[in-house]
Amino acid sequence: MKKYKSLIILLAVLVVLVVAYVVTGQLKKKSAEKENEEKQIAVLDMSDITSIQYTNGTDTMSFIKEDGTWYSESDKEFPLQQSSLKTMAETFGTLSANRELTDGDTLADYGLEEPQYTITLKNADGEEQNIYIGNAAGEDYYMTVGDKEKIYTVDYSVVNAMNFDLDSMLQKETFPSIGSDNIKKVTITKAGETTEYDADNSDQSDDITAIGGGLGAAYFVDCVDYSVQADELAQYGLDEAQRTTVTVVYTDSDDKEQTFTLYVGGRDESDAYNYVQMDGSKMVNTMTKETVNNILNIEE
Repeated sequence: MKKYKSLIILLAVLVVLVVAYVVTGQLKKKSAEKENEEKQIAVLDMSDITSIQYTNGTDTMSFIKEDGTWYSESDKEFPLQQSSLKTMAETFGTLSANRELTDGDTLADYGLEEPQYTITLKNADGEEQNIYIGNAAGEDYYMTVGDKEKIYTVDYSVVNAMNFDLDSMLQKETFPSIGSDNIKKVTITKAGETTEYDADNSDQSDDITAIGGGLGAAYFVDCVDYSVQADELAQYGLDEAQRTTVTVVYTDSDDKEQTFTLYVGGRDESDAYNYVQMDGSKMVNTMTKETVNNILNIEE
């Protein structure tokens, strides 16, 4: 019995030690994070940024903000992901350095005479600021701003914030939340022939389940054209003569009745995806043929 009590005491002590170790580790981590924040050197504080341009010497990306919306300066029709530019503006506009160098070396020693990256910011007041990024310094980069009088090291996240692939910044369309549980009616029209499915018709319950399964799993794989013109629809099988029209009446999360229309076109070269377009949209997206077949309630 004494051995049993001793074992319990030892286990209790071990638990206390483990808890103390974890708590101490967390406190040290928070202390280190706080200390690191306090060591940060404020370099730039620019608000209401309306223009961002950056270059790596080969490629240049330019964005402008008008009436609260960011656009690609080279193509204002491009559906730009607003969160990407908001993050970029915050990263560049409130710039802090890890340390300031005072050893007196030249700009060339840090790769700043001919910078790897140059970032130009403008704000609503007409102010302009240049940021220059030079060589890597471990996980940091050498940086200077404006007149290049001071040299700093800055976190690599500033470089990572620059995206030179515009396509990856495209704001994809999202599919509404529709499934067999909130479908009321589905109408499918192809070449003048119409098929209707009603959730209240018990004879069509299997059809509604199949269609709802397709709609519930539906998503857009890729955007192949973000601003399609009327005379270009035929190449995707999305002109009125070729497309299949799927109109769904459903209830949303607020139990309000909504109507959604999807146009289904032909297959791509791989025969794995269909071209699709939402009513009222200029975007042509792709969707897996399996999902499309379920939505159309057909088998291959």
